[in-house]
Amino acid sequence: CNHLGLVAGTAYRGSALNSNGTCSLEVDSGRVCIDGRWSGSTLARPPGKGDVVAISVDLERNEASFSFEGDTTVPKLTVVWTAAKRPVFLACSFRRVGWQVSLLGAKTGEESALADCLLTLEPTMPLFQAMHELLRVAKSRGCEDGTPPAA
Repeated sequence: CNHLGLVAGTAYRGSALNSNGTCSLEVDSGRVCIDGRWSGSTLARPPGKGDVVAISVDLERNEASFSFEGDTTVPKLTVVWTAAKRPVFLACSFRRVGWQVSLLGAKTGEESALADCLLTLEPTMPLFQAMHELLRVAKSRGCEDGTPPAA
């Protein structure tokens, strides 16, 4: 299955978002899964070509939300998710070809320029940990919102 979502803690070693400590949107169906199982909640429609999926998490309220940017016909779907571990990582898992995923800035909606802040990552590092490392490096280099500092 193809999933976009969240992973809690650094101990996760899976290659798919269908395990404990995860909250994800099953891209093919629009179903929201928690700890690898369907939560009983489904978006009004599954994501399609050109959709921008917005994922947000409120750790204080134990909520995760999924919505489509710019599509008010599909209401935001919020589910109860208790992330038992910290930090929480944004993650994706795609097993079928044909999908493209881009990380967009939360404030501006422009494509993230984290590539300008890359360090060498370990080839065996899980994707969500690599993303965390990129964000850490970006912050240390003054890329607070994912965009490089002005030259």
